[in-house]
Amino acid sequence: MPEVEPSQFWVQASTASIPLSTTNSIGGLVKTARVISEFPMGTRPLAFNFPARNRVISGLSLGVVVVEATEKSGSLITAALALEQGREVFAVPGEVGASRSRGAHRLIRQGLSWWRRVDDIMEEIAPQLLVAAAKRYSARRAYASAKPRR
Repeated sequence: MPEVEPSQFWVQASTASIPLSTTNSIGGLVKTARVISEFPMGTRPLAFNFPARNRVISGLSLGVVVVEATEKSGSLITAALALEQGREVFAVPGEVGASRSRGAHRLIRQGLSWWRRVDDIMEEIAPQLLVAAAKRYSARRAYASAKPRR
């Protein structure tokens, strides 16, 4: 498996295109990030586990972007979970008539806004990013002031 940056892990994990099936597969990732799972290490990537895994991913995310999704795609399950969790869900329209575009098109028909550029999505979540950054800054200041000085 190629080296994985922590930010890439979430994208790869949400698509199931590169299942992380053994603890050896995530060895490099564990050194630079944290692996969060409801399943014991070494659990095989079985299809019925994907919704639980995707619920964790959507819960840790500010939003979910559906780029390509067939009608029965796990991406649609993740999008539904994200909406239930109060997260943003973005859909990117794809090629008309292509089976891999039907899921995103269905979300758009159901009233989800569609997006073409990353800048559009970043503009939408910018307020949430600022709030999260402010909370982290406040927590760090509180921790630093609570530490005993030598």
